[in-house]
Amino acid sequence: MRFNYKYKKIFLLLRKLALFYVGYGFFLIAFADKTPVSAVTTNNYFLRADYFSLRVPDDQPRLSLVGLHLAKQFSSGFYLGSGLYSAVAGQYSGFFALGGEAGWQHLIWRQLGFDTGLFVGTGGGSNTASFIGDGGFVLPHAGFFYRFPYFDLGLNYSGIRFQGGQVSSQQVQFALTCPFQLYTKNKTRIFSEKIPFACSKNYIAAVASIYYPQHSQFSNGQALVNNTELLGIELGHFFTDHIYNYFEFTGAIHGNQNGYANFFAGVGWQQLLGNNHFFYSPRLALGSGGGGGYDVGGGLLIYPTLGLGWQFVPHWQLEILPGYVSSFTGHYQAWTTELQLKYDFNIAVPSNKQMNAIEDFSYQAWRLRFGNQLYIHPQHENSLSNSNINLLALKIDRFFETNWYLSGQTAFAYSGNAAGYFSGMLGGGYQTKDYYHLSLFAEGLMGTGGGASLAIQDGALSQLGMGLNYHVNPSLGFYSEISEVLAFKGGFNTVTIDLGLSYSFDLLTS
Repeated sequence: MRFNYKYKKIFLLLRKLALFYVGYGFFLIAFADKTPVSAVTTNNYFLRADYFSLRVPDDQPRLSLVGLHLAKQFSSGFYLGSGLYSAVAGQYSGFFALGGEAGWQHLIWRQLGFDTGLFVGTGGGSNTASFIGDGGFVLPHAGFFYRFPYFDLGLNYSGIRFQGGQVSSQQVQFALTCPFQLYTKNKTRIFSEKIPFACSKNYIAAVASIYYPQHSQFSNGQALVNNTELLGIELGHFFTDHIYNYFEFTGAIHGNQNGYANFFAGVGWQQLLGNNHFFYSPRLALGSGGGGGYDVGGGLLIYPTLGLGWQFVPHWQLEILPGYVSSFTGHYQAWTTELQLKYDFNIAVPSNKQMNAIEDFSYQAWRLRFGNQLYIHPQHENSLSNSNINLLALKIDRFFETNWYLSGQTAFAYSGNAAGYFSGMLGGGYQTKDYYHLSLFAEGLMGTGGGASLAIQDGALSQLGMGLNYHVNPSLGFYSEISEVLAFKGGFNTVTIDLGLSYSFDLLTS
């Protein structure tokens, strides 16, 4: 009893510390200097990949996780962001976790620096329900990094503790951090000036896939013969005219039991065919996948594809990508067919390559939303208790014109005996103009969800909702939303309530 009480106090203290970090970060955003000397602001960000392996009870194989993080850095050295973890080794394929993080880093001698931070998140997956409780966890770290010209290499000491679970592990953590800069528009003043810039080509894509299993099986040894249909999203960035990297996240919506999902990071080569309308693109990705009872071993996957694309109007392409996905351990292989609807956009980033006047740029409006999502008495399979479920939600919105926007959203459960449940949704919405700092919005989405024995059957979901925004300033705000989430099969039909923070920004495009 003393042992559990001691760690409960530590967990609550760390959670309070996390809330302080997050509150301080939004304080920096909300009350930053409002008298800019330029029409644009240069913002510092970083993309970080990390790896660690944690101990689990009863001498079971260690759970090895790879993380991907995006964070905004402030001049004080403080940073604030979000991240996703997924399993790559052990026997816990399908473990995914989402969370928010805050930290501080500082160079202490030449290129040697110190980094400390706290990640607060929730997750779950195959074979983990017995030792992770409801899935909520804290992950503090501290360590050193060495700064190279284009990236940082870090070595940290970290500890992870699951609330209500049996996992309390300390381990070494390896980190690769790639800093970058973006221009954002200052909304308070307009200047006429020239800025140094370079064009950064990027894209976002809606993804629909079919996996055709070959010599595959479920974890119980039963043959896996039905095709799996998946829906998801992909983000990509071009380093040169031809070479690009990408991140793809998809989840099952039809074919087998709900809960299967995968996440890939890869590189590709894109080459035009004769004119500017058709192109081909060989690609190779590594990633993590599992859930739905699939035998994916530790979760590590390899996924080569060959794409053939058509740009049918400026900035919009259709691409079909046949491929093959295979697990390194376990028994899962499948031929795949993937269809993507892609939208590409150029962002102006700080560089000394060329100069251009501010008036010659256009702007893209984006918004990030991070908050809590409550499922009210959701239906479970086998008449299990319909207790409320709380989820941690992350939403990314891209505005077109003034009021219409496209949205990608994901959420992970952290209470209600629903560890391992996740959802991923794509759709759009409409937002009214501001009136005394308030605006209304309505949105509709479709996507996938699964895990925790919710009555979703194949995994396909739809969501319709409406809500209210309160704008503290042009960048920072709060949102609330009430929605209905409905499964296409299985009887799942629940009302949800969302509360959270929003951060809006305008990127320069060329």
